[in-house]
Parts: sequence; structure tokens; C-alpha cells
Amino acid sequence: MQKILELLYFMISVIIAFGVIIGSKKPKLFILAMIIITISWQGGIWIPFLKTDITVSYFLIIVLFIYILSTSSKKIIVDRFVLKLLIPLIGMILCSLIAAFGAEDSALALGGTFLLILNSLLLLCIIGTVEKPQDIVYFLKILFIALVFQSFLAIIQYKFRFFKLGIIDQASSGFWWRTRGTFWHSNQFGMYLLFVIPFVFRYLIIVAKQQKIKSMIIYIIVFLLGGFSLYTSQNRGSWIGLGIGLMISLFLDLIKRQIKYKKAILRVSFILVVLVGLSMIYYGGRIYNRFFGGYHDVYKQAEGRDILVEESIPRIKESLPFGIGMANYRSEIWPGEFVHNLYLLIAAEIGVGLFFFIWILFVLFFETIRALRIKNYFINNIGSAFFAAILGFLISSWVGPDWFVSDQVRMNFWIITGFFMSTLRIFRKLQKQKKILTTKTVYNV
Repeated sequence: MQKILELLYFMISVIIAFGVIIGSKKPKLFILAMIIITISWQGGIWIPFLKTDITVSYFLIIVLFIYILSTSSKKIIVDRFVLKLLIPLIGMILCSLIAAFGAEDSALALGGTFLLILNSLLLLCIIGTVEKPQDIVYFLKILFIALVFQSFLAIIQYKFRFFKLGIIDQASSGFWWRTRGTFWHSNQFGMYLLFVIPFVFRYLIIVAKQQKIKSMIIYIIVFLLGGFSLYTSQNRGSWIGLGIGLMISLFLDLIKRQIKYKKAILRVSFILVVLVGLSMIYYGGRIYNRFFGGYHDVYKQAEGRDILVEESIPRIKESLPFGIGMANYRSEIWPGEFVHNLYLLIAAEIGVGLFFFIWILFVLFFETIRALRIKNYFINNIGSAFFAAILGFLISSWVGPDWFVSDQVRMNFWIITGFFMSTLRIFRKLQKQKKILTTKTVYNV
């Protein structure tokens, strides 16, 4: 039966990919839309020598990359916006590949390297597809559609604890009291929401400035759906990371002197604070108990995780310079567990590959600061959304390794990263042409 499901999965992938190319007026955008929607799904064709599934999204990424290479967009590979991230990403891939040859379970390590290569292709696909101002809004709306789908699934799981869709969420961590969407673990679901919710919030500010009341109502609902789903995930790291990221990004906006959309920010913030505040009447006590109540006491759990962190230090020193290989920590070093710190886990599994990861983060923060200084409210809000997401990610990753453990989380990270870099690239291109990225150019579909 499983083999039949895998074959069906593959056939659906092929039909979607080629049907999109033949039938769509904008095949690149449509394929990218399918990638965004399916990238968080589980299940696929099992590859034994890599010990990983080839999912629908992986197949679509390869199809879209080939399609881009066959068009005039192939120059994207040497674009300066791509190279800034592609060079350190290739560095991580090389470190992972070297580590794989010396790993206890080389198949697992090679599978992880293969997924890192797909990360590179995804980044190229996004920047090679989001090329016009109109593509920006198209991308965001697809991102929000995926969020709504995951949120509705989470709400169903919240009411019916063991609900599954089967082929797209085959396995789960077993935490029946926490929702997970189509992710394996609730923490991974929380990280996904952490990436996307800031973009909903900032897009809500954009439509508020344009005084689009109907759009405001729609995106308030989307924001609340995402926020409630984050609550149901019970992922404390994402709660804290998102809260800090949003507050600091708002603070930076409010202290700027020459900002023309403060009224929209205050209007949206007031509405959401009131709605979230009202929800705290019912859910506030439960959130408090998640941090400090009995079994879930954060301090008690921290003691156990501190042991894993302390144990990882000598392992890292022994395995330098290239580490023990991707996915080998949980399978070979400490069966069933991994160090609950993203940076230590990267150092343990690919050694000096941590340097290239930090390089990527440095580039992203540098570009984010540049975006926040641009006097264009659309770019400024996209930059603020990415800033909140990346800051929240860094904070939550201090106690959570999900970015390196789950390729679903990592690919969603590259989705928002590629979108952010694409938006900056479009803005710079228009600047050279002495044009401005305005509401009219963005919505002129």
C-alpha cells in the first residue's frame, strides 16, 4: 500500500509540474506557488541510499530550476544578490559533503547534503522568479494562502487531536496535546509560523495605509488565524522570538523621524493589541502554565537541555574541523536526542560550516538594515517583516535546533529570504531606471 501511495505521489507531482508549464500564462510563478504551498508537506518517494524522501516540493524545485535555466533568467546565477548568499551556502554544502565521507552513517549525511543543495536551488528559483513589482504581491498572497491552510489544519488538530490528512503528514512526534500542521514536530510548526506571521502583520500595515478596509479585515483574520495556530503549537521559543522580533521592529519604526505611515502602524497595532488582549482573558493562564506550570516548567526542562549542551562541547572539539556529518548527532551520538542549540548542532555536524552559516546571517542583517533605511514604505515594511522574522529565528534557535533538523523549516526560511532579496533587487533595478516602487507599480497586475 505504501508503495502505491508513493507512486501516486510521484505521478501527482509530474502532472502538476507539466500541467502548470503547459497551461499557465505565468508558469514560473505558478510553479513557485505550488512549491510554497507543498513545501511543508511530508511523504514522497523514499531514496534508500540518501535515507530521505523526494517530496512534491523537491521535484517542483528541480523542474522550476531547469525552466529558469532554459530562459533568459539563467543569468540569475551570477547576480550579485544571489552570490551574496550562494557563496556561503556552497561553503556549507562543501563542509557537509566532506563530513559525510567520514560519518558513521554516511547515507544520512549525504541525504542532508542533498537537501542543502536543494536549498541553493530554491534560493535561485525564488530570485529568478520574483522579478517584477507585481510578482511581490503575488508571492505574498500565496505565502498567506499556505499559512491559512496550515492554520485551518492546526485548528482541526486542536479540536480533534489525532486528525491527519495521511499522505501529506504521514509521521508525527506524538505530542497529541500540541498541533503541528503538516510538520513532523510542533516546534517545527512554530518556527514556520514565526517566519510568516511578521509578513502578514506588515502587509496589514501596507493595506491600512492605502485605507483598504476590506483587505484590512481579511488580513486581520489571517493574522489571528496564524497567531492562534502559534498558540496551539505550544512552541515557547517561537512565542518569545516572534514577540521580541515584532516589538523591536515596531520600536524602530516609531523612533524614525521621517516616516509617513505611523498612523497606519498605530491603527493596526491598536486593533491587534485589543484583540490579542481579549484572547488573553481565556488563554493567558494556559500560556503562563506552559512556562511555569508543573511538568512544563521551563526551568526544569532547561536542566535536561543543559546536559545535552554541555555534552556537545567535547564532541565538537573532537570532530573538528568538519564535524560528524549531517543528521548523525541524533542517530549515532545520542540516539533520539540532539543538542537543543542550533549553532552548537551545526558545529557538531558540519564543523567549520558554522562559519558559513554566520556569514549568511551577517549578509541578511546587513541587507535588512539597508532596507530599513530606504525611504519607501513598501520596501520598509518588507524589511521590517524580515527583520522581525530573522531576529525571532536567532532568539528561538538558541534553544531550538529545528532549522538544521528539519528541511521543511529550512526551506521555509529560504522562501522568505529569497523573497526579501528579490524585493530589494527589484527596488534597486527600478532605481537605476529612475523609477520608484509605488503602490501603483506593485498592484498593476
